Amino acid sequence: MKRSRFVKLPPRCPAPIIAVRISALLRGRQGKQGYVIVTVALTLFLLCGFVAFALDWGIVLSARTASQRAADAGALAGAFTFVTQPFSPQPTTAEQHALEATVTNEVLDGRVQPSEVSVNVDVANRRVQVDIERAENMFFARVLGWNQTNVVVRAIAEASAFSTGSACTKPWFIPNTILSNQPSCPACNSQEMFIDGGTVTPFALGQLGTQFIVKPGNPQNSLAPGQFYAVAMPDSIGGADYRTNIGSCAPEAVYCAESYMVEPGNMIGPTNQGVRELIGPNPDTWVGLGQYSNGSTISDTSHQLVVAPIWDECGMANFCPGGELPDNGRNLSIPVIGFALIFLEGVQGNDVIARLVWVSACGGGGGGGGGGGGGPQPPETGPYSIPVRLVRVP
Repeated sequence: MKRSRFVKLPPRCPAPIIAVRISALLRGRQGKQGYVIVTVALTLFLLCGFVAFALDWGIVLSARTASQRAADAGALAGAFTFVTQPFSPQPTTAEQHALEATVTNEVLDGRVQPSEVSVNVDVANRRVQVDIERAENMFFARVLGWNQTNVVVRAIAEASAFSTGSACTKPWFIPNTILSNQPSCPACNSQEMFIDGGTVTPFALGQLGTQFIVKPGNPQNSLAPGQFYAVAMPDSIGGADYRTNIGSCAPEAVYCAESYMVEPGNMIGPTNQGVRELIGPNPDTWVGLGQYSNGSTISDTSHQLVVAPIWDECGMANFCPGGELPDNGRNLSIPVIGFALIFLEGVQGNDVIARLVWVSACGGGGGGGGGGGGGPQPPETGPYSIPVRLVRVP
């Protein structure tokens, strides 16, 4: 009997099944590729949006910075009028100067317009506020319907009511009673002085614009033998430094309530040379208070406006009633009670001629026998001895 042999054949894979599997595999890969494309597209869109936002925001910040500078300049210019033009009508003067200074500034591609500026002046506190509100165009944000944004800035500046110090003081001192027609001691008793009790006197205000000898060259006009109203400035030695301090600026500031030694001797040559250097070959001429002509235009400032410290001879021990300086003034030390703003006209003979523009007191006492001021101590100084600064107001 023969046995049958059976051969086990491998299972057959139908073609339809293979096709289905291949199709499913391809669909999976295509689905993944589509997901990546969508993700990249969305990411690029967001990145472009962030870049566009950053560019627009940078433009806005740039506009805001420029606008703030313009407002700062305007506020400082307005407050400065309380120093250079204290006799001019306020708030009109401060408003005018603040607006003029503001609109000369450019923001991005155009100047600030007067309609975008608001100026408010607090006369009692010598404070000027400048507000700027302007519309800046957006660029990329326009696709989102954001065409413009408002930029709003504010600056507030004030001029101090009192002197503190000056960084460019001329090496001359001015006696407190220099414009009185009486000798010093009777003038002290009559209150014919610039500063009394830390405040500027009505007498001083009545003398604004008066011409006087700020530095005598004639020995008959000296305060005492060898005393010609000269100050030994800090770190200055000899006639060369003295001349330089007149023609340009002293390297060290002079401060309220500090005492300074006098400079003995007439020093006619260094005085004349220094004054000529200061006023130059084409000096400005006096027109009136706050008006100085260069021959073609009239300005409210001039390079011939200088500051000199005021000394209260009435407060010196043993000076009155005789009016004589101890030791003939050879070791005289003068405390500063304030500053005089003067317009330097030039030299007549050997006398330095000037006009009184303004007087500022150190405040807090001093003057009229007080012997010193109570203003802020170093290192604070200001233009023409008055600090003008930007402030924040709650």
